[in-house]
Amino acid sequence: MVKFLMFAERNRDTIAPYFRAIGSHIRNFIYRLDYSDTWTIRFGDHCVAYIPIPKAANSSIRYALLPLVGMQAGEVEHIQAFTGYDKLRFSAAAASIDEGWYVFTVVRNPYSRFVSAYLNKVRESRPVFRAFAAMGVTAGHSLESFASIVEGWPRPLLNDHLMPQSMLLSRALQLPQLKVYRVEDLATDWEEVRAAISARTGLAIGPLGHANASAERENWRSHLTPRARRIINRIYADDFTTFGYPIED
Repeated sequence: MVKFLMFAERNRDTIAPYFRAIGSHIRNFIYRLDYSDTWTIRFGDHCVAYIPIPKAANSSIRYALLPLVGMQAGEVEHIQAFTGYDKLRFSAAAASIDEGWYVFTVVRNPYSRFVSAYLNKVRESRPVFRAFAAMGVTAGHSLESFASIVEGWPRPLLNDHLMPQSMLLSRALQLPQLKVYRVEDLATDWEEVRAAISARTGLAIGPLGHANASAERENWRSHLTPRARRIINRIYADDFTTFGYPIED
């Protein structure tokens, strides 16, 4: 024990980051939320449910759906802090969802989703997003080094901004009526969503804005080094398969 303490003292600058990382893993495992039981926004009076995926047009869609609770986009400044939605975990929402419901979600290309999380929560955020900081991420990390840190964490311990979409939707994908749209196709597919909701509610939901569109403000591909792309390929292998996105070597 004495020898170990002497070794630790001599090498504390080297081994301290590893002990901090282990501590973060333990804290996240003990206190973590089960993000794979993802959030669901339920509109029970209309038999409509939206399953939001962070960094996949989530904020824009929440704004557009405000008419379903009798409000308009201009009446809410911070949609992520809005408490007027019936928001609950999918396992709780599923009990009231049957085949007559319209249930939809929106997923995103794993590369641009990952870059968006990095830009919004690391590069543009001061301080760095708390869940990422707990993983050892700092403002100085490049996308490649950020990807390397994320890969070192077990998938179930990742925050929902980084958890694979296939994992977030693992329960919801069992619903035969689930409609899965892709961010890249929303310019046309959003009209289908609006028509489906209007047909069953008589309400006109809003057009789709571009709230929190960090990765769209610049060329997100410019941040992807070959190594970062390979890491993302490994982390999100199931997303590419499940949602039909092409893997780039």
